[in-house]
Amino acid sequence: MIVVISSDEFNWNEKHKKCYFTYEQRKALVESIRYVDLVISDQLEIVSEFLSFYNQNQDFFKSFEHIYLFGSVLSDAPFPNDIDLLLVYPRFKNELLSDINRIKKQAKHFFDIPVDITVLSIAELDQTAFLSKIKHYYKIK
Repeated sequence: MIVVISSDEFNWNEKHKKCYFTYEQRKALVESIRYVDLVISDQLEIVSEFLSFYNQNQDFFKSFEHIYLFGSVLSDAPFPNDIDLLLVYPRFKNELLSDINRIKKQAKHFFDIPVDITVLSIAELDQTAFLSKIKHYYKIK
């Protein structure tokens, strides 16, 4: 489960409420809950923008078994420098290349920041232990 926590600024500016606990304290508290996979700030609008992009372009992603967001887009940084995307395919097919190009082309028009795409087979994902080397990731599919 992913939980979005309001920033102190949002609570003060929009709700006119002063938080008893700081953002970091609230985040640590929520992260300690067993069923919570990831805690992100409400300032990470780019994640919801990517989900919207994915929903509008699902046919581009049909060749991929798993799709993950990772990197600075999931950090608490107010302005991520790019969107890191991991696409995992079951076996190579020629249409993979055209799907990747379509994703890159659409993403370039949809987002104001670069989209970096990493593409691995399921076997490569297991062999490299890619996900275990990433601090935070979000599984889209």
